[in-house]
Amino acid sequence: MSVFYRVILNAVLYSLFAALLGYFILQFVLDYRYLFFDGRIRAYRVHVPEALPQDAPVPLVLALHQFGDDGLRMERLTRFNAIADREGFIVCYPSGLLLSWNSSATGNTAGILFQDDERFLLALIAYLKEEYGVDPARIYMTGASNGGFMTQLMACRHPGLFAAIAPVMGSLEVGDAAVCTPNATLPVLLVHGLLDPIVPYEGGQPGGFNDPNFISAPANAAFWAEANGCTETPEFEMAPSADLSYIDTVTRYGGCNENAEVWLYTVDGGGHNWPGGAYQYPEEVTGPIRSDINASEMVWDFFQRHRRESAGSE
Repeated sequence: MSVFYRVILNAVLYSLFAALLGYFILQFVLDYRYLFFDGRIRAYRVHVPEALPQDAPVPLVLALHQFGDDGLRMERLTRFNAIADREGFIVCYPSGLLLSWNSSATGNTAGILFQDDERFLLALIAYLKEEYGVDPARIYMTGASNGGFMTQLMACRHPGLFAAIAPVMGSLEVGDAAVCTPNATLPVLLVHGLLDPIVPYEGGQPGGFNDPNFISAPANAAFWAEANGCTETPEFEMAPSADLSYIDTVTRYGGCNENAEVWLYTVDGGGHNWPGGAYQYPEEVTGPIRSDINASEMVWDFFQRHRRESAGSE
């Protein structure tokens, strides 16, 4: 190798090292915590309200970020901390490697790292249970987009670990739905924008042949209703906005085994975003934004309806 190319290579390596070092320093400054898992350092943030009871187990909510974000941005997007302070639960915001989750049951979806996010999340939950006295009957998971995919993967494979889940803008892919065979019932809330251009409400491939092929949001709800043995015809409730500009729809499946109800909240005029979120990506990318409703409040309202009697069973 010539001197010139050696200099160029060294410059690139030093730049990469400096970037990685800066990334970890920034995370330390921003109050990230770390779990050494599978030969890698995995980052997460956790919010523990000061007024939590010291002598009683407490609920835990895990909130998984969308592609391109991390735990801090999910914390800022959802503003779950304020709800946790008011309601008395712990909320954890894990970070995926390279700002993504390996969320597919049928193939790697997170670049070249092939991280085992399923096992990482299981290890993180086990640590949080021991460290903070988490109530094993009240462990919940929600996620945005890629985080919603990951939430459903965890529910497919470990339904007995959770009291309820709530994916937002994150339907199952067709291949994942075909291999998802949960061995326990699980209450599910789905929140999905009717005008989502990235994970289409009606399913399909948003951008072309090579894009993921999603089932529709109604099919996603019907999938979990069937898995939970729901026997009643779904009920539909209209939820107009305060100014009557939008009419959202809430679809509820009842008559489910172990009260594992399934709800689909259809956001009229909503795109690929977290309704009521503190920040959003541009509408040119994600479609229209609804800020008059609050997905985080909606998710917690659903979660607190449910606890798992056979806590932690899988």
